[in-house]
Parts: sequence; C-alpha cells; structure tokens
Amino acid sequence: MDLNQVKSLFTATDFERGMEYYRKGRVTDMQCTKAGPETNVSCTVRGSKRYTVRFTEMAEGRLRISCTCPRYADVGRCKHLAAAMIAYIGEPPHESVPGSDSCARWMLQRYLQITQESIEPSQQPVRLRAMLRAGYGAEYPSFSLRVGYDRLYSVQNIREFLDNVSQRRTVVYGKGLTLEHNLELFEPKAQAMIRLLMNECGRYRALGSSSYHTGYEPPDYRKNEITLTGDSFDRWFDLLSDAPVDCAGSEPLTLTQADPQVRLQIAEEGGGAWLTVQTPCRYRFFGSYRSLYALGGGKLLRCSGEFREKIYPLLEAKQQTMYLARKDLPTFCGCVLPALDGQVEIEDPQNLLQNYIPDSCTVCFYFDMEQDTLLVKPVFRYDTHSIAFDDSSEPDGVRQNKKEERAALLFVRRYFQQQEQQFVLQGEDAAYDFLTGSIDAFRRRGEVYFSDRLNRKRLQPAPTSVGLSVSDGLLTLTLDTGGYPPEELSELYRSMLLRRKYHRLPDGRYLELNGSSCEKLAEMAQMLQLTGRELARGKATLPAYRALYLDELLSGSDGIQVSRDSQLRSMIRNFKTLSESDYALPSGLNAQLRSYQQIGYQWLKTLEGYGFGGILADEMGLGKTLQMIAFLATVPQKTAGVPNLVICPASLIYNWGDELQKFAPQLRYQLILGNAAERERLRAAGAEYDVWVTSYELVRQDIDAYAKLQFYCCVLDEAQHIKNAATLASKAVKRLSCRQRFVLTGTPIENRLSELWNLFDFLMPGYLYTNHAFREKLEKPILKSKNPDAVSQLRRLVQPFLLRRLKKDVLKELPPKEEYVRKISLSEDEQKLYYACVQAAVADLGDEQGKLQILAALTRLRQVCCDPGLCFENYEGPTSKLDACVELCEAMAENGHQILLFSQFTSMLDRLRERLDALHISNFTLQGSTPKEKRAAMVKAFNAGSASVFLISLKAGGMGLNLTAADIVIHYDPWWNQAAQDQATDRAHRIGQQAHVQVYKLIAKDTIEERILELQNRKLALLDTISGCEEAGILNMSSEELLSLLKS
Repeated sequence: MDLNQVKSLFTATDFERGMEYYRKGRVTDMQCTKAGPETNVSCTVRGSKRYTVRFTEMAEGRLRISCTCPRYADVGRCKHLAAAMIAYIGEPPHESVPGSDSCARWMLQRYLQITQESIEPSQQPVRLRAMLRAGYGAEYPSFSLRVGYDRLYSVQNIREFLDNVSQRRTVVYGKGLTLEHNLELFEPKAQAMIRLLMNECGRYRALGSSSYHTGYEPPDYRKNEITLTGDSFDRWFDLLSDAPVDCAGSEPLTLTQADPQVRLQIAEEGGGAWLTVQTPCRYRFFGSYRSLYALGGGKLLRCSGEFREKIYPLLEAKQQTMYLARKDLPTFCGCVLPALDGQVEIEDPQNLLQNYIPDSCTVCFYFDMEQDTLLVKPVFRYDTHSIAFDDSSEPDGVRQNKKEERAALLFVRRYFQQQEQQFVLQGEDAAYDFLTGSIDAFRRRGEVYFSDRLNRKRLQPAPTSVGLSVSDGLLTLTLDTGGYPPEELSELYRSMLLRRKYHRLPDGRYLELNGSSCEKLAEMAQMLQLTGRELARGKATLPAYRALYLDELLSGSDGIQVSRDSQLRSMIRNFKTLSESDYALPSGLNAQLRSYQQIGYQWLKTLEGYGFGGILADEMGLGKTLQMIAFLATVPQKTAGVPNLVICPASLIYNWGDELQKFAPQLRYQLILGNAAERERLRAAGAEYDVWVTSYELVRQDIDAYAKLQFYCCVLDEAQHIKNAATLASKAVKRLSCRQRFVLTGTPIENRLSELWNLFDFLMPGYLYTNHAFREKLEKPILKSKNPDAVSQLRRLVQPFLLRRLKKDVLKELPPKEEYVRKISLSEDEQKLYYACVQAAVADLGDEQGKLQILAALTRLRQVCCDPGLCFENYEGPTSKLDACVELCEAMAENGHQILLFSQFTSMLDRLRERLDALHISNFTLQGSTPKEKRAAMVKAFNAGSASVFLISLKAGGMGLNLTAADIVIHYDPWWNQAAQDQATDRAHRIGQQAHVQVYKLIAKDTIEERILELQNRKLALLDTISGCEEAGILNMSSEELLSLLKS
C-alpha cells in the first residue's frame, strides 16, 4: 500500500481531512499484527469523539476496512480511515531525508504503548461487576459488565473493552468517568475476571489471530490433529516439559523456560540508521496474551514475562532489518533502549545512539476557566523551546521525548475530555472538586500555572485576627476575617460538616478547605453562636467562661493573629499552673492532702476566683469529699455571709456529717432531714451554720422554701442523681440561688451525653447551649456519626471545667485490683427452665413491643439465672449459681477475708443471707430500706471486723461508703452499666485499702448474663468519649436492639 493507493480510495475532502488529522497527531494506539500474508491494523482516531478504525491488508493489495463513526456506517468511507492509513504508511517527506519504514514506525508505536510511565493510581481501584442473563433451555447464561469507581457505567462493547485493557487506552464513559484501562489499576477480582475473558477470546489466546472466537474447526484433511491455544497450551507445556517431545519433520524438541538470545546492530546511513535484529536461529513466536513461546533450534522455549513485554515488540514485525529516520531516533533512544537494557546485546560501533538521547522534558500544565468549564493545556518545555501538545511541528535542535509526552497526555485524559484542540472538564462542581483535590497529582507530575481569570476564582484571604479581653465577668471578642465575608461563616461551617474540599461563595469564588484560618473562625462563630449582626460588626460580648475554650481553640492556629489582654493571660496562666497556685489550705483542716488532692483544691479555688462552676469527677475512692470539705472550710458563714449547701443521696447525709466532723471540726454543719415540720425548724435555725447537708428528695419536696434562701456555694454530691433534665429533682436544684456551684461525681455520664449537658446546665446555664442545640451540635454527631471534630469540640468546651483523675495515675501505692469472671454452668433442670422462659418471652412480646415490656422480660430472665426460686415460688430444684457463690464466700471467710457481696435484687440478698446464716458465716445486709443511722453503724462495725460478709443492694450501697476492710468483692449478677459496678467495687478499692483486692463477677453460662457482659466489654463508659472513647447504655438502645438480646 502506498500514498497514491490511499488517495484513490477516498474523496478529495476525506483525504485532505485525513492528512490534517494525521499531522495533528490524532491517530493513536496503532497496533499491527501479522497473520500469514495478512497484516491487521487497529488504532484510535480522535475526531469529535474517539473512533476505532480497523483494516486488514491482504494478498494482492485487497483491503478489509471498518470504522465506528456514523459516516462510515452511511457511505463506507471516512476521514478517520484515511488518517489511519496515512499513519500506517507514513506521510512522504517534504525533503530528501527518507522517513522510517512502516515496520520501524510500528515497532516504535508498540514501545510507546508499553513503556509509558506508570500513571499514578487512583485512591481506589477500578471496580468491575458482572450481571448475569439466563440462557434458553440448557444454554449457558451470558453476562454483561459494568465498570467504574463509586458509580458504575455499562460496558457497551466487551470486545472493545478488552482491546482497551490490552492497549491501556484511556476512554471516556460519561461525564463522571474517564478511565485508564491499565490492568494494574483494577481491583484484584476484576483483574482475574479480565484475564478469564481474554482467555475466552481467540484474539488473546493466540497471538496474530483476529478472531474473537475460541473454537477451532480443523479442515477435513487434518481431522487427526488438534490445536491447543491459551491456557490449554500452557497446561500441555507444563505436563510434557520433563522429557523431549517428538516434532513432525525435525528432531525431538526440548521444552524449557528460557528467553532467546537477541542481538541488535545499528548502522548509520542516509541521515538515519538501519536496525538489524539477529537471533541464534530463526524462531517462530506464538502464544497468548500472557504466555509467549519461541520455537526453533530444536527447542520450544517459554519466554519470561519481561521478555514478552520488553523484547518481543522488537521481533514482532518479523523483519530482520528496519530503517529509522533521524527524527525518530530520539524516540527509539527514549522508549526502546531502556526496555532492551541488559537483555539485548547492542552493537553501535559509531556511538550513534549517544547523540540522540532525548532532551530533558518538563511538562507544564496551563489551567484556565471559561464560565463553568475548566481548561488545561499541556506544554512540553525543552530548555528554551516550548511545544504545545497539539503542535505537530518539530523544532530544529530539539530531541523530543515522545515517551514522556505520551505519558503526560494519557495522564491528562484521565481527568479531562479532549475536545478539538483543548482538554476540558465541564461543570463548576467538578472543576472545584478537581482544583481542591486532584490538582495535587498534576503538581507532582509537572509544573502548574493558573491564568489570572482562574486565580480570581480562588479566594485567598488576608491574615485574620482575633482579640480577647476579660473584664467584670465578661469576655469581649473582636475579629477580622481578612477579607472573607463574615456573613458567610455559617455556610462555610456547613461545608466543613459535609467534609467538602471547598466552599463556594455566592459570587462564584471558592475557598479551598485545607485548615485555613477562615475555617477556624467559622468553627468559633458556630460554637459561640455568634449572631449575624455580631459577625458583621466584628465584635461580641460573651460570658467570661468562654475564654478558656477560645484560648484552647485558637492556640497554635496558623494564619490567625490572637491578642489577649493581661487579665485573660493571667486567667490562662492560673489554670495551667494549678500546682503553683497561691491559695493556702485552710487552717484547722484535720487531714494531710495528697499532691493530686491539693491540685484539686487549688482548681476549686481558681474556679471560684473567676465565678466559674466545675465538676470534680475523680475516680471513686480518690477523696472527692475531702477536697470539697477543704474548699468549704475557706468559705464559712462568717466569711461568706450565708451558709453553704451540700445535696447528696439520702443514704450519705450522715456520712457527710461524719466527714465534716472528722476533717473540718471548726465548721458548724446542720443535717436537714426529718419530717416536714422538723426540716422547717432546722432551716429556720440554720442561718448561722457554715454548711447545710440534705438530700435530693428533700430539696425537691421543699424547693419553694429553698428557692427563697441565699447560699454561697451549692455542692451536688453523686450528681448523677440529676442526670435526667426532666426529673423534678433536677428542676429543683436549678432553682437554688447561690454564688458558686460545684458537682461531685465519679460518673458524670452513665448512658447519654445529655447527662453531661444537664450537669453544666446546673453549673453554668447556657455554657453547653440549649438542650436542643447541644444535641444537634455535639451529641448526635458524636453518637451517630462518630464525628471526630465534634468530639474535639466537646473536649475543648468541657475540659477546663471538668477535673478527672484515675487511681492508676495518681495512687501508685494503692494495692492492685484483679478482676475475675467466673462462669457457672446451670444444671440441666435450670437450663430447661431458662430456655422455656426465653421462648415464652419471645412468643409473648413479638416484634412491636415497647422498651418497658422488653426490659421486664429481660429482668425475669436475669432472676432465673440468679435463682429460679425468685420467679417460681414452688421451685425446689438445683440452684447452681447460689451454691457456687456460697461456696466461694465460705472459702474466703475461712481464710480471713472480708467480702462485699452485691446484687441488684434484695430478694436474692435475703436468700444469700439465709444460706450464710446456716453456715454460721457472720454478715450484715444493707439495702434501700435500711435506716440511715443503722447504715452508718454497720459500716463502722464491718470496718472493725465484726462481720465476714456485707450483703449490699447495688443501688443502695454502691456509692458514698468507705469499706476498705474488705478485700474481696463479689458481683452476684451483672448490671447493664459497667460504671455502676465499678463504683460499687470502689467501696473497697480506695484510699486506705492495704490489701490486694480481688473482684469476682459471677456469670451464668449460655444465658442473658453473658450478653450483658459482652455489652459491658464492648461499650466503655460514655465519659471517656470526652477523651476519645464511646458508649451507649441500655436506656440508649432501641427496642429492636433490646429484643435482639432476648433472642440471641
């Protein structure tokens, strides 16, 4: 085929347009394969779209042609075919210098395809999914394919898809997907599927085949033979490679895995070079897409994958000599030589190739934006010359690096669609997503330049500033957003919550969200609930308690200039250096405070100095009461002018009296209890007392009287009693009038974050916003979506006003605590009874019951685990768990240990007491009905060694008791809330304990109790959310979740 023959096949217009397309480099991905006398050619021609052109040059000059464009379908000819044929034979030179022959051009094209640099992979692999379609009758089913990342696009032509993978083409599937078909970029399962499909196509099973069918029908005269291809031949080779194989017409063949030796000779001639390829013998190559064989010299060689990829394209044209024009020598040196290095012996006696190493190429990407379309123009810079990607001219003195240029264009096509002479990305959202994400990949690839028009689209705020000053309990905040519209801060924060990479302003500009100062200001404005008017003025007045949060938020913020007045700096310094505080311990304090307790005392005094409330949340057993008594000793009635008020559970009123008498005997205290008349008399006579102590229930009953009184400091002990904002007790304490407020609790959160909100609503109303705002801003993002930003915000808000220390951190000398889970197998009778109760409960409840009904069913199952007699009055069968517990108590008591035995059920405590009495094991019992005076007496007697076992109701005695005489703790039945059990354990494991404490959890095997234990292990106390963990208690579980516990 020559140019005149091509010209005769087309109209003058098609031929001229084809020549223009060829000269502009629109013919790509050309592949030639020889099959006997025929040469098969396929390529891509870029017109208004990308079209696939195929033609076969047959014997006697006959042609078989096709193109996927609409014009070819109408008239059987088109400019794309003309361009492809011109590219195949090569345009005649305009000067006397000869061009490369067709075999050389084809060889270069193959190396350009296979030696391109590996393109930077996407953050996620390409997915490929199959959709099955059932066949008719006994036919095998067929299937179609979809490909993409998150959204999948239909593969319209599977044969073309496999061609695209084979040639590593970049193809546009739609507005949302431009895909490079590099096999390595697909997920592993997709790679395996593609290889399987290729193995089913004759074209890939046998090199040189143009058929897409796998079947082979031999002619009549060869029915005694069969041809194996693809993996079938691979298996045949593996099977017979251990011995010579007979070969028709020659000596037996040796089958081995080795590469043929190849030598390449280069000789200069006529301004170009002749390439001569030599092998030790004349090999015949055949194989599939993954295996290459060489037959010759009495051997059948299976070549290595590296030989197949890098050396075979040099031999594929089956031409021993090829001529390369001078202009193609840099491409040969840049693409072919690196692939041949170390595997092919190269003879270049004239050192010709050294003079044609490609020049260093820097890829420059020039970006612009027209309306909502992003444009990019790749330019290749060679020292002083710059060549645009669509410039077909070849500057004198420049040895172009075609390999680098091709790889760069493939890279661009991965993100942009090519339209005529430009690459485009349409849609403002797509453009902004690119500019705030994928643009970094272009910066790693080359140099990036933005036009002035595009730069004006990017918002680059000037430095921002925040001023903070404190005076008279108020914080004055001033801010300068550095050119960013302050009224847009709320919308900016919404974009941050949605995890967008950019925020678009109403005027069309965009701000890249990469931790800029504006983002920090948006968070600040949102968390402080600044109004639009305040933002517009750039000034706001807030309660002083916001100062510590703001200091933490803005510390270390790049791009924000923060100025703090002297009072604020002093406040921050005081909170950060508590151990160096000047607050002296009160005289008359009858206790030696540990170092951490002194810091706790200094913290309380520092909060008081600024009028802030706080939560002392030390782990149980670290002496919260003592630290608070030390504080109260500094504000007696004669100093404060009014008494202080301590509110605690009723069971702890006398304990507070004992502790006040013990540690601060100079303080006059009044226990406000008794009937209504007695309480009224005590209040009337209590004006001269330093401390009043009463209970939550009594405050609730007498709140109208308390609301008329004035107190200096109100202390809530075991403040989890007001965790629910809707309770009357919670509403009552918030009506109290006092200057200072503190909370003591080892478990400020048991089930919900809203419990923490309620404590702060008592301490500093409004600090954690309204209940609704708290849920929307913090609770829902933390619990439902585990938003780390919301967790950080909550920590910054809470930490200045919540002090929590753990025993393992501050009491190094405290004896260790060992916990054991002792699983107890129920007897056969108990198991039958338990499972009968489970089935009955499931049948009765169905799937639409409320929480209360399900909880009642779960409680019944727990009682059956404890002792079936708790539920069935006439039960006289075995009681495995009761027996095991009593046996444990007996063994421990005999060895001189004292035991705390906790249960949820007072009726279970009664049964335990009966068994202990029968064994003459001394014991006390404490439950909700135990009078306060008797409770205090029993505690003293137990600590004095008067009993071996203290039977305690978990809710009645799980707090406020000091029982350090005990060194064994038994939890007879597990409770949903781990924190409640830990609090009970700490009645023994606390300051004053000298012995090693052993904790036993008794669990009935294969029952609901195991599920409760799993729930405890899976969900830590919600308080730790503030420091990075999470939990949701049983009351936070849905009815469906509760029902699943019953059915599991």
